[in-house]
Amino acid sequence: MLNLVSIVGWFALALLAWLIGGCRRPVPWRTIAGSSLLTFGLGAIVFLLPATRSFLVLANNAILAALASSNVGAVFLFGPLALSPGQSTGGGEPSVGFVLAAQVLPAVIFFAALMAMLHHLRLIEPVVRLFGRVFRRTLQLSGAEALAGAIHIFFGVETAAAIRPYLPRMTQ
Repeated sequence: MLNLVSIVGWFALALLAWLIGGCRRPVPWRTIAGSSLLTFGLGAIVFLLPATRSFLVLANNAILAALASSNVGAVFLFGPLALSPGQSTGGGEPSVGFVLAAQVLPAVIFFAALMAMLHHLRLIEPVVRLFGRVFRRTLQLSGAEALAGAIHIFFGVETAAAIRPYLPRMTQ
């Protein structure tokens, strides 16, 4: 029964996105069919193969470790300004509360620097090519568009840092 509720919710979210999206062109059914197939295929892989869940947990832990190291650097630089509310430094200084510039922006800068390094090492290009192959056939998207969508889910506004070299050639 819960799976049925999930499927109904999935369709409701898709309808809501179409209604408020502002794009009243004819519905691209191939894109919808491809995205549905990818969604259900990814769901099946994650739920049916325990090794996939283990891999995702490892990837999550690696990302959390990278963000934690970024936070340690921010605490070193900004002191108690970079601490989350309720935390204190090793010397016992309490947090002053939430400070956007000292708590969020270091993670944004860290992500932008990481993406710049990965671009410099040419490690992003194979990922874009892989995304391009998969999503060109299923959703009629370019690799950069697909990578931007995937990164946007997890990192939000920092997406532009990941696809900066591709921005001049992308459509609006």
